[in-house]
Order: sequence, then structure tokens, then C-alpha cells
Amino acid sequence: MKKKLLLPLMAVFCLASCSDDDVTKEPEYVAPWDIYFLNEGSWGMNDASITTYNETSKVYFEDLYYSSNDKKLGDVAQDIVYGDNHCLYVAVSESRYIAKLDANCKELTRYKTSDTEMQPRSLLLKDGFLYASFYGTETEGGIVAKMDTATLAVVQRVSVGSYPEQIAEINGVIAVCNSGYGYGNTLSMIDVNSFSVKKELALPHMNPQDIVVCNGKFYCNTTEYDESWNSVSRIIEVDPVTFGTKEIAEAFYMCPVGEQMIMIKQSTNYYTTPYTYENTFYTFDSKTGKVTEGKKDETGSFKLYDRGIYGVFCSPDQKKLYVCVSNQEGSAYVNSDVYVLDLNGKQLDVFKAGVLTSKVCFAK
Repeated sequence: MKKKLLLPLMAVFCLASCSDDDVTKEPEYVAPWDIYFLNEGSWGMNDASITTYNETSKVYFEDLYYSSNDKKLGDVAQDIVYGDNHCLYVAVSESRYIAKLDANCKELTRYKTSDTEMQPRSLLLKDGFLYASFYGTETEGGIVAKMDTATLAVVQRVSVGSYPEQIAEINGVIAVCNSGYGYGNTLSMIDVNSFSVKKELALPHMNPQDIVVCNGKFYCNTTEYDESWNSVSRIIEVDPVTFGTKEIAEAFYMCPVGEQMIMIKQSTNYYTTPYTYENTFYTFDSKTGKVTEGKKDETGSFKLYDRGIYGVFCSPDQKKLYVCVSNQEGSAYVNSDVYVLDLNGKQLDVFKAGVLTSKVCFAK
């Protein structure tokens, strides 16, 4: 993908009357990488990484952060976002820092939490600021911080619920999933302008973790466990204006595609080595509210019904899906597969990334 810097308005008018020799054109910015895959890594193993890919040249780099910095990314990477300044921001929870990287993953600066602070979790870029959720301290609940994108200095912070996870924004409202480490059931609804919580919204189920935006509404997942650690995950629709909630489907993974959303219910058997999985795919139409169950492709082009899916993301042009699939050797996690599919489920490409690929970030 290529990024073009807009010419100043006066220069545009001059094009009609001046020769090419009289006009100074802004240089064209070409992103070195189209896609960044954030590899979470195994807990305690210091093996988080960033895999990069250039779709035009087909060049692939397995661990660009390590190559650019001569050090590992750290322990358990949580989130990555790409800014208009052609920089990346990454949160690494167990290593307790947020870093700003250039487009080649060279670290420019970092915000390191203190020994008494807890882990950074989710990142959001909005109107020139970086917003980040943190688990908080042992004596203080979770927080969301508003940070300067140049220096990563904290400009403001607001207290939210216990153990906040993913965050998302619609029309000046940031919604924060308060997991409560499995025992929470609220969303903190933050007004961006006043940077204060305008509503603590109770959900019908426990343990909200992820949240996305589709057609002007929030959608978050919840996961509850029984005594045998069997889980039930549900997707809840949240209206950002009325704060009304509605249960959509029994599923966990969500991927907005225009006015529709792909949802995946994943059943995991943790008593096998490696773990075994059974996945059910759904399509949700946000306009009609209809949920349609997908059919298994008997041609074998879509072989993900028994794989350990760890995330699904849509390309900016909404033509391709990137499905992250975890792999194990015995009980240990090894490098993931990333499947590239069209919207009909046809496989376009597949390649290896790092351990537990959890996020896909596009240079846009």
C-alpha cells in the first residue's frame, strides 16, 4: 500500500497555470510494510515478536523488532496500532511498557510502568492522542490513560472498572471492557471531551474481554466458565447513545466487515495434548439482526473448523480476511499460521508468523 501526502491547496490551483518545472511536489511516502502481525508469545518466555509482510514485493520478515533493536520485544504482547505519523504503538503487558516504533519497528521511545503499576492491555488512537487501558495497581482499580503520541507522556487518566481489557470508540464515547479477571460484568463508557466516565454499564453476562465497532454500535464478547472449566461465550450489542444491550449469538471471535460481522464460536478441549478444537462460523447482519450459520466447505479450501483460531481481521479494503491460527508441539506453543481468505472463505495465501499471533495491523 502507498500513502500520498496531500499537496497544499494553493499548489493544486497552480498546477493549471504553471509548468511542471515551477511546481514542487511533495515526496510520496511508501510504507515499507503493508501488514504487521503481533505475536503475543508464551507467558514467561520473553518470545513476543512482530512479523511483517509486504504484499507487493512478497517480502516477509519473521521478527523485525528484534532485527531493528537487537533485543526481544518482551513478555506477552497485547496490542498494536498504526498512526497517521507512520509509527506503530505496541503494548507489552508482562514487561509492563508501551513503545512507539517507526515503520521498520525501530523503537523511538517507551512508557514504562512503575513496579507498583500493573499491565497495559489495549490501545486506541483518536484525534491525535493514544488511549491505553491498564490493569491498575493493587490498591487502585483499572485506568484508561490519555497519552501524547510524540513522547508517550500521560496527559490525563481516568479510573474505570476492575481489570480493563479491550477498548473501542464511537462518536466521542470510549467503551472499556472491565473483565474483573473473570468476575466483572461492566463497560465503562468514557466521554472523550471531559475524559470522565459517563456510565458504568452492567452487561447480562460476566467477563467482557474484546470489543469492536460495527455500523455505529459496540459489540463485546463475554465468557463464563463452569466448575469443569467449560466455557460459554456470548456476543452482546451495545447502543452508544441509549446504552441498551442485546444478546446476539453464542460466539467469541468477532470481525466487522462493513455492515456485517463474522463471528466464531470455538469449543476447546483442554484435556488433550495438543488441545483440540471445534469451530462454528456465523455471519451477523447489523441492519436486519439476522444471524446465519456458515457451512463447511467440502472442497477443503477452508480448513479451519478444527484449528485453534486466535483472531480474525479484515483488510482495510474489506476484501480479505486474515485468520490467525495457533499451533502446538506437545503442550508448547510454536509459530502460528496466518491464513489469507477471500470473503467466501477461499484460501488465497498462508504463511508462518510468531508464537500465538493475536493481532493484525495494517499500514493505512
